[in-house]
Amino acid sequence: MDALLSLDRHETSDVSLTEVARLHERVIQGCSEENKSRIYQTLMDLMETLDFNRRPVAVARFRVYERCIRLARANRYGDVADIVERIGRTWPDMWGTAQHN
Repeated sequence: MDALLSLDRHETSDVSLTEVARLHERVIQGCSEENKSRIYQTLMDLMETLDFNRRPVAVARFRVYERCIRLARANRYGDVADIVERIGRTWPDMWGTAQHN
C-alpha cells in the first residue's frame, strides 16, 4: 500500500480523456487479438496517465489495471476487455486522470 501511495512522480499528467479512451480501445483491441504485448504496454501507458492529486481514485484505477495485467497473463482476455470497457463507462466523473484538453 505504501508503495502505491508514494508514486508522486505522476502527480500531474498532461493527458486528455480522449487519449485515455484511445488507450482503452487499444487494450480491448489487444484482447480481441490475444496480443499480450499490446495489452501490457497499453495498461502501463494507462497507469502513467493517473493523476495522484486524486489519490483514492488513482490508486483504485492502478490496482484495477494491475489486476488486468494478471488476468492477461492467465489468458483471460475477455475478462480484461470487460473490465476496461466498464471502467470507460465511468469517466469523466470518476476517472482519476488529469483532464487537460
